[in-house]
Amino acid sequence: MSGNSNPSPGPLEKAAAACREATALAPRRPDHPYNLACALARLQKVDEAIAALDVAVERGFSDVEQMRDDPDLEHVRGAPRFEKLAERAAAPEAEAVKRLPYDPPADMP
Repeated sequence: MSGNSNPSPGPLEKAAAACREATALAPRRPDHPYNLACALARLQKVDEAIAALDVAVERGFSDVEQMRDDPDLEHVRGAPRFEKLAERAAAPEAEAVKRLPYDPPADMP
């Protein structure tokens, strides 16, 4: 038996660490905190995953279908805050659609 009380991190922990670093290096990109949320969710760290997802949405992540269908987020979809985040993510898209130019149809004889 070895005396090592700190086992080396597994692939998901390494992925989470890389995503944390990428999030810090590119503080405006939403994809890095989204990927961090995915890694943390797979590690079943629900509160941390939701916090990372919140950062992704704050930075502009708006692909609600991705959030709802991504198998990596399976463990967070049941969290009460998840649906609120999904609604927030959808809001910019809905606002963008409202701002599309509208040309009323021409009068037809």
